[in-house]
Amino acid sequence: MRCDLTRTNRVDPERGHVAEYRWRGRDIGICDSARNVVAVVSSFDGPDQAWRAVTEKLFLDFDNEAVLAAACEPGSLEDNISDLVCSALWDVCGLDATPDRRHSPEWEEPRFSWTQDAHRIRASLLAAYGLDWDECADRMSFADMCGLLASLMETTSPTPFQQAVIYRGEAPEHVSKSDGAMESWRACAAHYALEDEGGEGDAMRAADAAMADMFAAARRAAGRG
Repeated sequence: MRCDLTRTNRVDPERGHVAEYRWRGRDIGICDSARNVVAVVSSFDGPDQAWRAVTEKLFLDFDNEAVLAAACEPGSLEDNISDLVCSALWDVCGLDATPDRRHSPEWEEPRFSWTQDAHRIRASLLAAYGLDWDECADRMSFADMCGLLASLMETTSPTPFQQAVIYRGEAPEHVSKSDGAMESWRACAAHYALEDEGGEGDAMRAADAAMADMFAAARRAAGRG
């Protein structure tokens, strides 16, 4: 799904933003709002995914077994649901939820976390664009939200989100050449460092890393908005 300004967004009154996803010749409604996709990723709990919980959040017609079963032909729903979920997350949102990271094999360190940086995201959207997260998270797609967060890195006025992402990266060359500046950089980097979110399953970590990496997820999402 390439970025298209002529596209009409569809917003379900109960489920939020919906993308029509074509898979194996059938159109399936994907609930791809920013808020919902973050919730979907949090539903992953290890190698044996909680596919039922993920399905209920991700698909508009999750309660229509006939629709999902038909989309999974040939084969059974249980045998194919993981492929459908992973394909939809990748094609619609740019998230690689496969345990073997078949779509994005190169591991990239996360530059932000939707949970740890929640307050920074809220404050930065409000400061830079006058957007209240709670008012736009259901009506805006995850891909568009990633694009919006990526554009925060281009603003001349610093925001909490921008600062956190910058200090989690490598120090600029002019900083690294100055002992005093480098000491200050290290102090800021320590302040903004992400905590280890232990206890997550492999697939959860893979999906979260693909989503949270500023310069990977945002680039992919920009082409799917």
